[in-house]
Amino acid sequence: MFESVLIVSFAAIICFYFAFFVVKKWDLMPLVLLLVLWYIPRQTGPGGLLEDYIIARWLSVMFIPLIVVVQFFKMAMRKEPVELSAIILPLIVYVVFCICSGIINEVQPTELVGSVVLYIRYPLLFIAFINMHIKKQTVKKFLALFLFLLAIQIPECLYRFLVLGIHGDFISFTLGPWGHFDLGIYAIYGAAFVVAYNAIIGIKWYHLIFFALLLLVSLIGEIKALAIAIPIISVLTIYATFRQKKLRKYFLIIAFPVFFIVLIYFASAVWDKVHTLSGGNTLEIYLEKITYFVTEPSLLVTSEEVDYSSSRFLGSAFVWNHLKDDWRMLVFGIGPGALLAGNFLGVPGQIFEEVPYLNQIAVILGETGIIGLVIFAWMLLRILGGVIKVNKTSEDKDVRIISAAIIGIWVFYALLGPFYDLVWRHDSPNYIFYFFAAFLHRYSYVHKS
Repeated sequence: MFESVLIVSFAAIICFYFAFFVVKKWDLMPLVLLLVLWYIPRQTGPGGLLEDYIIARWLSVMFIPLIVVVQFFKMAMRKEPVELSAIILPLIVYVVFCICSGIINEVQPTELVGSVVLYIRYPLLFIAFINMHIKKQTVKKFLALFLFLLAIQIPECLYRFLVLGIHGDFISFTLGPWGHFDLGIYAIYGAAFVVAYNAIIGIKWYHLIFFALLLLVSLIGEIKALAIAIPIISVLTIYATFRQKKLRKYFLIIAFPVFFIVLIYFASAVWDKVHTLSGGNTLEIYLEKITYFVTEPSLLVTSEEVDYSSSRFLGSAFVWNHLKDDWRMLVFGIGPGALLAGNFLGVPGQIFEEVPYLNQIAVILGETGIIGLVIFAWMLLRILGGVIKVNKTSEDKDVRIISAAIIGIWVFYALLGPFYDLVWRHDSPNYIFYFFAAFLHRYSYVHKS
């Protein structure tokens, strides 16, 4: 009885505040949504504060369509024109293709709808944000809030590591069990903004300390993706701040070797001194696996055995080998939602018995085949195109900082992250990326006209 009352009360409070923001403070809604998505969904995991309220994990699935509907309703009432953005065509094509794939594979409607909504909810929010006419002042507040939330994670993580002896997956209590994934994403994004600011405005000593602390968090939290991605993202973000082609070329020639030498030293010496798990220095193992893929790219499509340390990368090879003997599955996949609850190979809920982990490329390839993956990549390229255009033409330093950072973030979101985790499904990689990308696209439309 008490739990029912609690749930109803919580729902009523959310509805009240949502109605308040719809009427009075709609322009601040993105900031409130950031707070909600930052803390609530991950706390629904096993051992989290909201473990018994699994519905809270899908807040974005429920609220984002509502936000989109409210935004366009408000525009209809004011008779404002709708800007559908450059992604509307690939988005429509993706939805239609998913429906076709679902019909061909006889997918249950609930699984089909669930999978499609998971992948299109943030692109739809992107379109809504473009039409929300988000002001630069609101963007500054959003960025300040984001960096503040990230900064307060640092003392919490240091306390849990140094005083409580906790590290790895459970390094952050406020982000919930396995919140180190979200923390890694936020740190990668935060690092991109810090690097862009220092490259355009000038180096600040306290920014360097903040950057070093982010690396420290990756160390004590064993966040391998952060340790590997930050050098790459930092180099490409700085590259995006340069306007001269010759300067860009020489920078890449010098910067990449330096960054990777530092990373290799960090993995082989510093990481190993802090903690070595029973399986060995996990960061060093991951770097070795990546080296194998560079020298032997055939491993990405011919792997026959996928162990825990390589499953994040070779999961796509596992899926490819399952699809390649049937042209229909290769083209259309095994159906949207087929991997949503672990239905892979006809074993409901048991994909981990086949392979320890499937990354995003493996999942979307398995569900929608080559065509589905290509269509989604098409949409991401459209987003990048708009960001690059702003980056090349804008003289506003604030806009240049954001555009350079988003170019670096895009490289992680679209290229690096999908080979590591389900970055196109989780809230943490999506919300911040699409918010800033929408602002830049809107900026492009306004200044074009």
